[in-house]
Amino acid sequence: MGHLRHLWGFAALSLLLLAGCNPPELKPLPPNPNPNPRTPKLWTVLVYQEGDNDLEDALIKDFNEMERVGSDDNINIVVQLDRSPRYDTSNGNWSTTRRYYITRDPKEPFPPDFSTRPNNTIQSQLLADLGKVNMGDENVLRDFLLWGIQNFPAQRYFVILSDHGAGVRPFRRKTLSGRGMLFTDTFNDYISEDEAKRAFAAAVQALGRPIDIIGIDCSEMSEIEIAYQLRDACRYLIASQLSEPNDGYPYDRFLWELHQNPTMSTEEFLQRFVQHYIASYRQGQPTNGAGSSVTIAVYNQSVVPTYVQQVDALAQVLLSKLPQYRQQFVNLRNQTQSFSETIYRDLYHYCQLLAQDINDQQIRQAAQNVMNWQGPGSGKALLYEAHATGFDIDVSNAHGIAIYFPDPASFDSRYLNANDFARTTKWGLFLQALAGQSP
Repeated sequence: MGHLRHLWGFAALSLLLLAGCNPPELKPLPPNPNPNPRTPKLWTVLVYQEGDNDLEDALIKDFNEMERVGSDDNINIVVQLDRSPRYDTSNGNWSTTRRYYITRDPKEPFPPDFSTRPNNTIQSQLLADLGKVNMGDENVLRDFLLWGIQNFPAQRYFVILSDHGAGVRPFRRKTLSGRGMLFTDTFNDYISEDEAKRAFAAAVQALGRPIDIIGIDCSEMSEIEIAYQLRDACRYLIASQLSEPNDGYPYDRFLWELHQNPTMSTEEFLQRFVQHYIASYRQGQPTNGAGSSVTIAVYNQSVVPTYVQQVDALAQVLLSKLPQYRQQFVNLRNQTQSFSETIYRDLYHYCQLLAQDINDQQIRQAAQNVMNWQGPGSGKALLYEAHATGFDIDVSNAHGIAIYFPDPASFDSRYLNANDFARTTKWGLFLQALAGQSP
C-alpha cells in the first residue's frame, strides 16, 4: 500500500481537518448528531488507524471515505487515528493520537459518488485527543477495543486494523527499521502476533463472545499463522495475501451497504464486502502506491483449528518423506504462487502441485485433505475468496491462504517460536529440516 500496505504500506486513508485547528467559525450541525454512547445499535465499526508513518495521507483518505456515509441511528463508526509530523500537512497538521465519532460530511454528495475521491477535510466529532501514544503497543490497542465496546454497544462489531503489514516476517526482531503490522515511526514499534492475540483476548472477555468481524487492512496478513493466532478473537477474519495498494479498503462502499441494509446477515455483508473490494480496483489500471493485482479472503474462524490440524498432518508426512523427496519439495515450492514477498506461498496451490507431481499416496492424501477443508464455502476454513490479476503480479493461482515458506537457505529458526501455529504444528520443523538445520 502506499508503499504497498505492507512492508510498504497499510490502508489508504486521507485524513481531514480537525475543528479547532482552523479559525473559529459557525458550522451547521452535521447530519448525524452527537452519539448517545449508551444506546445499543445494530453495528459498531471500530477503526484503529496507525498513520504515524508514510501511510498518513492514505489513512486520511480512508477517514474521509467513512465521512461520506457517517454514523446513523443503526451504526456507530468510531476511529482512533495517529498521525505523523512528516508526511501530510492537512487538517492543521496535528501529529497526536485522536478519537473521533464519524459523522457524515455535509459537503459530500449523498448518496456517495464512488467515482470521485472524497475531499480531504475532517468534519467529524472529536471525542478525545490522547496526546502522542504508541499505537504499536498492545496495551493501546487493548484500551481502544475496551473503550469502544463499553461506550458504543451494539449487536455486532466490526474491528478494522489499518496500517502497514508484513505477515509473520517481523519475528526477526521486535524493533524494525522496516515495517510491521501497525508500525509507528515515532516509537519504532509494531504489534506482534502474540501481542495482537492478548489485546483481542481482553476485548473478547469484556464482550463475552468473539468479535463478529476483524478486518486487517494491511499488507500480506492472509497467512494461516495469522488466522490461527486470532482463532478465538472473532467469528470472521478478513485479510489479503498481497501487499494492499495504499487505497486499502473501500470504506465508503461497504459502509453504504450497512447504511442501506443494517439488518443483513453477517455472511451476506461479507460477500458484498469482498465484491466491493475487488471492484474498487480496476483491473489493469495502476493504483496509489502499488500495482493493480489484489487479493482478499474471509476466514471462517471456527473452522480454522480443524484446517490447521490438516496442515499439521501434511507437515508430518512431508517431514517423514524428506529423505526421499527433498529436492522435489523444493522444486514445487519454487513453482508455487508467491506474493509481494516470496517468503510467502499459496498453501492450496502447493498442495495441488504435491498431489499432481509426487506419486506417493500418503502425500497425495494429506495434501487433498488440506484442500478439502480450505474452501471457500460454508463449513470451510475460508468463507469467501477473490483475486484479480493486474499489470504486475499474476495471482491466478492465489486461493486465499498463504504460509511462511522461504527458500531453504533463508529459513530463520526464530520462526519456530513466533506464533501459535509455529509452536504447535510441525510445519516449522519441516522447514527447518528442509533447510538442513538441526532441531
